[in-house]
Amino acid sequence: MEDLPDQYLSDLLEFDLREPLRSAVNREIDARFYGHPREPEQPAAAAAGSIELRADEVSLARRIFDAGFRSLARTAHPDVGGDAAEMRALNALAESIRDQLRALEATCPLR
Repeated sequence: MEDLPDQYLSDLLEFDLREPLRSAVNREIDARFYGHPREPEQPAAAAAGSIELRADEVSLARRIFDAGFRSLARTAHPDVGGDAAEMRALNALAESIRDQLRALEATCPLR
């Protein structure tokens, strides 16, 4: 992955990557832009902060989340003058929410 240009690697964050590629991209970004590899994430408490949606709301929730994340990332990313710590926090929270949305999507029929 070290042969990939920085911009291409950053652009990969716009896609819904599957594991283990998602973790590899995040580790490489952290190493390049922040000077350290990403710490292994602790699993979030399952019920404490879980998202509860009706089956007909899951697709819309995903669209709202994706649009909001992109909007925040455009201002928080260090390449556009944002704060590296804020971007790391945004990425960590976004992964937690994406995991919850994936779990919901897996239990809901495709529309």
